[in-house]
Amino acid sequence: MIMSSEQDAYNQIVTCLKGLETQTVEIEILPSALCPPGPPQVIQDEQAVGIPKALLIPAFKHALRVLALGQPHNPGTVMTREQRLNATMVVLLVAPEHLTAANIRKRNLLALYESASNTSQTNGIGIRPEFQEFTRALQVELNLLDSLFTSPLHKHAKSPTLWSHRRWLITKFLLNTPGPPRASEATHTTGQSSTVSPSLSKPSDLQQNQVRLLSNEFDIVSRAALQHPRNYPAFDHLRRLVTHLMTSTTSDTMLSSEFKDALCTICEKTHKLALQNLDDTSIWAFWQYISNVTVSHDPGGSADQNVTFAVKDTLETALRLRWRGEAIWGCLRSALASGEIVGICEDERRHGHRILKGWLVQCNLEGEGEGQDSVVTRDLEELSSIVGRAVKWIDLHWESDI
Repeated sequence: MIMSSEQDAYNQIVTCLKGLETQTVEIEILPSALCPPGPPQVIQDEQAVGIPKALLIPAFKHALRVLALGQPHNPGTVMTREQRLNATMVVLLVAPEHLTAANIRKRNLLALYESASNTSQTNGIGIRPEFQEFTRALQVELNLLDSLFTSPLHKHAKSPTLWSHRRWLITKFLLNTPGPPRASEATHTTGQSSTVSPSLSKPSDLQQNQVRLLSNEFDIVSRAALQHPRNYPAFDHLRRLVTHLMTSTTSDTMLSSEFKDALCTICEKTHKLALQNLDDTSIWAFWQYISNVTVSHDPGGSADQNVTFAVKDTLETALRLRWRGEAIWGCLRSALASGEIVGICEDERRHGHRILKGWLVQCNLEGEGEGQDSVVTRDLEELSSIVGRAVKWIDLHWESDI
């Protein structure tokens, strides 16, 4: 009876998720208090799926048994590719760090890719079935990861294993090919152009794919950052992707204007995201990195002015809100003292330094006019201490432009 109920729960979850595998969905684990009366059932509302926890746990146990039966030490068990993939999907839904499940999905894609690579892409009539199968499997894999990263789940948005798996997919199959379209682009592409080809297309097509891929990855990472604050694995994934694209380019002339525009757009969006999450060190650290990349590949362009304005805006925001969090002040100290952000010249850094010193003087005057027990006075004293330490740190680590 227990085995039957576990298998029923497993089948119910698999049937629901498999029916939505061609799109990104929002998955939420529901506690018993939020479930309707009666036996637990998967709740679906268009692209939103609610899975009762009472249903997920027995399904997870059954999925683990399925994976165990499919391992090499059980040679007598015949298991189809679909059965293994269904089991790994349920396992990763509960345990995102399950490395075996992620590796099984990798081996599946590698087998399909090898099969597609051993044949020509077309057969005179249309796209060969091997290419269609690989394209579909790769798109399903990306959709699953998109769903796990952007859903309100407990650990998935910060899972190093899942982000590593996604980075492997991108570097192995997408960076050097035109690649399959994302779900949002499906209405703008034909079946011919959505095929993943092991051979390279024109360089212009390749860079257009990289621009589209980079923009899409930033959207996914930013949504994952909202699910879990201080999402270092997500921004590390994006940093590694940008670094890979930069190192694979031999010279600035190889970068298209669209690619440089994409970097500028990501830099601006990251700064806006950081201002909305002032205490999130992961976002501020990535903004420093992407600012350097943007300016270094477009010296003397509009990126210099944009980054300089962003630093001024950050400084003014921190002082206006009397923000005492370390994340934003750590970013400002590095930007003003060492010129860690390339686009800020020494004159602008000195100007920011003077603003901080001037604010300290004004803060001391305002503090003297307030009552000793005033909340405003205590906030000013605490912020004055933070700004004072920042000024001393800047004075100690100041580096002049060469």
